[in-house]
Amino acid sequence: ILLLMPPFLLLKTDALNLLGWLWLFTLTQPALFLASQRELHPDWRRRLVYVPALFLMSIGLAPAVSQSILGALVGRRGEFVRTPKFGDAAAALPAHGVARATLPAAGLTLALEVGFLAYALLGIVVAARLELWGALPWLGLFAAGFGLTTVLDVRERLAAGG
Repeated sequence: ILLLMPPFLLLKTDALNLLGWLWLFTLTQPALFLASQRELHPDWRRRLVYVPALFLMSIGLAPAVSQSILGALVGRRGEFVRTPKFGDAAAALPAHGVARATLPAAGLTLALEVGFLAYALLGIVVAARLELWGALPWLGLFAAGFGLTTVLDVRERLAAGG
């Protein structure tokens, strides 16, 4: 949806009406989360406060998940590198006994997160200039999701010293 929004905005096409109905598909992720929490935890209602963050993270993690799926489809083996990984156990344990995580070098995933963030922000500017206010919530969600994962990714890398 994000990739289609700015071109549709510039063309002022009727396809924006179709995108308006696609919001229904965004309900699947929160619905799955709610169903799982209801099944697993008696205090599931208290966990409803996490739904907005889950929604943003599911948007922001799309590049990393897509890379993993595409890699698996072409037969590339490897670990999912979006989360910190631990190296050799002995080498990862400093004198005080706390393991340190090592992160892969900033690569395609971070570049995609930043690129999608910039693209969503560009879309916001285009929509505002053309006074297409209905597109702003969509684009804002994408910007917030990619912004959140970008900030978390950079923060993890800085904390790990890389």
